[in-house]
Amino acid sequence: MNLLHSALRLASAESPPPNLNGVVSTPDGIVLLGLRGKPLPAAFDMTQDGDWILPSSATTAPTARNSYPAVASIGRLEDGSTVFTDLEADSVLHLVGNRYRAAELLRNIALELGTSVWAEDLELIVVGLDPDLTPLGHHKVETFDDLRPALQRFTDGLDLSVSELDTGQDGAPARRAAGDPSDALVVTVLVVHGVDLYDERLLKDVCERLLARGRTSAVVLTSSTATSLPGPRLSVDEDGILADVEWAGGHVRAEQMPQDLAVSLLDVLATAQAPDEPVPPAAEEHPWAQQMTIDGAWDPELDEPEPAAEPLPSPARTTEQERRLVRVENDDPDLDDDLAEWGDTETPARPLIAVLGEPQVRAPGGPPPIRAAWQIEVVVYLAFHERGVSREKLTTDLWPDNKATSASNVRRTVAELRPWIGKHPTRPDIEFIPSLSTSGDGRYRITGHLLDWELFRRLRKRAQARAAAGHIADARADYLNALRLVRGPILSPLRNRGYAWLNNPDQHHDTLIPGFVIDTAHELVDLSLAEDDIEKARWAAEVGRLVDPDSTHDSPFLDLMRISHAEGDTGAMRQYAELLLAERDFEVGEDLPPESFEVFNRLFPNGLGRAVDDR
Repeated sequence: MNLLHSALRLASAESPPPNLNGVVSTPDGIVLLGLRGKPLPAAFDMTQDGDWILPSSATTAPTARNSYPAVASIGRLEDGSTVFTDLEADSVLHLVGNRYRAAELLRNIALELGTSVWAEDLELIVVGLDPDLTPLGHHKVETFDDLRPALQRFTDGLDLSVSELDTGQDGAPARRAAGDPSDALVVTVLVVHGVDLYDERLLKDVCERLLARGRTSAVVLTSSTATSLPGPRLSVDEDGILADVEWAGGHVRAEQMPQDLAVSLLDVLATAQAPDEPVPPAAEEHPWAQQMTIDGAWDPELDEPEPAAEPLPSPARTTEQERRLVRVENDDPDLDDDLAEWGDTETPARPLIAVLGEPQVRAPGGPPPIRAAWQIEVVVYLAFHERGVSREKLTTDLWPDNKATSASNVRRTVAELRPWIGKHPTRPDIEFIPSLSTSGDGRYRITGHLLDWELFRRLRKRAQARAAAGHIADARADYLNALRLVRGPILSPLRNRGYAWLNNPDQHHDTLIPGFVIDTAHELVDLSLAEDDIEKARWAAEVGRLVDPDSTHDSPFLDLMRISHAEGDTGAMRQYAELLLAERDFEVGEDLPPESFEVFNRLFPNGLGRAVDDR
């Protein structure tokens, strides 16, 4: 079939190499195809039908720009391989047959071209396709409800492109490969869903014009049940099979993008493209919370004081990072004592509240005699509200089903906690959970306690300051002590039908803290690998996995890949890479977010076919 004269078969389990002799190039190693009649790059094989096949083992140096930005996948073979076609080669393609399957293939092509790194020199003009593709960016896509204005926009661009291309001897692919920055080389794809008789009358002339010229940096791509428009057709049956395409005797199953899946994908893209919001400063009023963000990261630019006229307490510390470390240590002089107190197995002198795992509370009064799980929840709730909560808010949060029928019921619940939580060891007149009459502002709160999440953040802050000052051994010790506080998934398991208040906008601790712990584990992995301490690096990465039982974060897998690479275990590195892709339901590393793909590609520059061999 002539449509597939430039199709390329790629083994989906392998990542293709960078560009071949300038035929196609992309920075991240997506290599696709060339034209029939052009010199055949040595890495390609050609079938008797003129189809180009790129062996997954082929390698070559990358060039600067993609010569063929209008390459799109149209289907898959039974072995999982992907079939691509170059839309610009024929300039016209009509998807026909089952209208739902044809529309889903059209939608898949549009979204692929709107997001693929090889399609940077391409714009979409979309008519009648749901959902709205605006999240792809106005620089990439224009959407229209009616074909007439869209066609006018398309033909205006076509006229300019033809005018400029006719003035030169080289075609568009060669000029792109040579780095020509002209806008005439940006491929414009007019995507029209559900073509009817009215649309056919409008599109007939432009289709004939494109077919007469061949490659012109412009493409018309339509879907319908059937059409009389001139140009190649690709028929999709109700089972999603490309009815008139075979490869080596096998059927090609059309790529499909249902509307609901497209909506979800566009939502993700819109979120990903939103500007990053900086992690806000810690809200606690303790000195140790200064120059700290809510995740425990040290930010010396927060509340950085003017240089002191008087010398610092440690004159030997003369560098800026040493002086900053002095401040961090002075802001939290009790950190080591608090850490020792946390590890003491004796009955504590004050409440010790643990959330880095299953919720637990140790208190001077011993365990509560009744309803322990419920009372632990109330204590944890108060610990996460350092400034206290009103009776009304406490009632709404802890009794969302309105079972607290009276203020006396709330008072009785809090009163039951006091014998367990206890009083100040040297000030017996001070209760750790004061009554409303003594709290001063009519708010319930817990005071004088030690929370493992706060201790974790304090240790991370000091670890970062110590690492910046070059105190690597001390920094690693702080990181180790912080991560040893983690006992399992955060706040899990929870009391049955409890902890509904974690859904409050400011209380998503069960979903936020895991990411902060994983970031901390990653920092220890970096320090440990720098010291060739594989054992500690792996332990830190496994702590990251421990707090993320649903494997929603890439970092632990990527760290374990790096650790396996550092010890020369390519088999384990591949296993973690395959596990990461399987968890994401991805086929190749290019589908990962950019920061994850950077690590993946560094370790597997040729895809999973071959790992990097330098260490």
